[in-house]
Amino acid sequence: MAKRSRRTKHVEATLVISGDAGSIPAASTILAVNQTTRLEEYTKMSHLKNIWKIAFLVCGVLSFRLTDATADAAGEKIPQESKDFYAHGTDSLWKGDFDAALADFDRILASDPNNVEILMDRGVAYAKKSEWDHAIRDFGKVLELDPSSADAHYNRGRAYAKKGELKRAFRDYDEALRLNPSDAGAYVNRANVYAVTHEYDRAIQDWNVAIELNPQLADAYNNRGIIYLLQGKPERARPDILKARALGYPVSTVLLSQIQN
Repeated sequence: MAKRSRRTKHVEATLVISGDAGSIPAASTILAVNQTTRLEEYTKMSHLKNIWKIAFLVCGVLSFRLTDATADAAGEKIPQESKDFYAHGTDSLWKGDFDAALADFDRILASDPNNVEILMDRGVAYAKKSEWDHAIRDFGKVLELDPSSADAHYNRGRAYAKKGELKRAFRDYDEALRLNPSDAGAYVNRANVYAVTHEYDRAIQDWNVAIELNPQLADAYNNRGIIYLLQGKPERARPDILKARALGYPVSTVLLSQIQN
C-alpha cells in the first residue's frame, strides 16, 4: 500500500450566504458557493452588500488532521497485531468509507483505549460523518492524554465550529496557535469564525498572517476579498479575488463582476 501524508496543508472553504439584512432567512435562500453552486441565484434575492449573515465553513475530504503515523512506521505506538486493522482503517478513511474505518479503529481501541493516534483518526472519521459529539469526545480524549497536541485542538475547534459552538471553537483555535504559532490553517479557520461573528477586522488580521505563512492559501485570499467587498473596499477586494482565482479557487462569477464594476 502506498504511503500518504497524514497532514493537510491546504484548507478549502465554502461560503454560505443566507437572507437579507434584518430578515430571518428562509431555508430556500441558503446557498453554498463552491464548484457546483454559484452565487448568481442568490443575487436574484439580495445584493451582495445587504447580506444578513456570512458563514465560512471549512470543508474538504481530509481537512481534519490525521496523525503522522503510518501502519509501517508506527513503531511502539500501534501494537503489531493491530497494524493490519490500522492500515485498513486509514485506507478506508481516505477512500471515504467512514463506517469501515470506524469499525477498524474500534477494534484497536477495544484493547488499547488510550492510543492517541487511533483516537485522533477515529475522531476524524466521526467528523467526516458529521457526528460532532463523538468527534469532540475523541479529540478531547487525545488532549487528556497529550495536552500539547496542537492538531487535536485544531480538529476539536473545527468540530465545535461545525456544531455552532463558536466560543469553544475560538478557545481551541487560540490554544492550537499558542502551541503552534506557524499554523497557517488554524489562522484561516479562526478567521472564518471571526467572519461568522462579524468581527471582520480580526478576521482580516488572521487571514493576513495565514497568507504571510503560506502565500498559496487561495481560500484566505477569497474570503478576505469578500470581507473587503462587504466593507465597501473593492480596490482591496479585487487583487485578493483575482489571486484566489489564479491559485485555482472556484471564484464565483458574481464576485468577479463585483470587483469589475
